[in-house]
Amino acid sequence: MNSGIGDLCCFRETFGDNNVGLLTGDSAVNKDAQILVLTTEILRNMLYNSFDVNGTNVGMASSGSGLFHVDVIVLDEVHYLSDISRGTVWEEIVIYCPKEVQLICLSATVANPDELAGWIGQVAFLVLLYHMFQH
Repeated sequence: MNSGIGDLCCFRETFGDNNVGLLTGDSAVNKDAQILVLTTEILRNMLYNSFDVNGTNVGMASSGSGLFHVDVIVLDEVHYLSDISRGTVWEEIVIYCPKEVQLICLSATVANPDELAGWIGQVAFLVLLYHMFQH
């Protein structure tokens, strides 16, 4: 998430201090919490660690992944998929996200939601597309 500290404070108010943690390249706060706010690069690296040397997905509960008992991953600002410098990180998260983990992608500004949903559906299984238009 791009506004990690702000998100952390908001989530802590809602879910309690002990239930929310933050992982970035610079800091780790309550890293064993039930809800983690983290950068896409950290998440991608954790997903990489869920594969063995042969490229077989050994599951997110593998010893090195750091993602134990994950049910849901929320990607806020998913329009960053089209970002030249960071878009591949977002793509890799969608591609390597285990099928049993619900992937929720949020964006208020994605230009091509139907196309994006189609691609995610091909890669990650099932997609429910919900458009909310403001006038």
